[in-house]
Amino acid sequence: MDHLAELQKRRWMTVEARLTCEFELSDGDLFVTIRDGDHFVMSRRFLAYMTDLGRSVTYYSNDEEESYIAHFRDEKVTVFSSKPYVRFDFFPVSKEG
Repeated sequence: MDHLAELQKRRWMTVEARLTCEFELSDGDLFVTIRDGDHFVMSRRFLAYMTDLGRSVTYYSNDEEESYIAHFRDEKVTVFSSKPYVRFDFFPVSKEG
């Protein structure tokens, strides 16, 4: 899970620099938290099950009401759901800014 250490080294933001994304590994599961400034947007637990396709890694988060996917590829992180439709694309920026 070296890619998770790399994710935590950087700050991740949307192109508009409005939303930020944080990653935390706890008990083998990945927690993804999305914020709009100081306002909480969402936090999801993604199970340790993942698909590793070379340069990309995908995690899944399912419950009775919603299903999300977190897809990591090179210099981009996408968190999305088809029901309800939501998509967030995050890109790395320096820790300072």
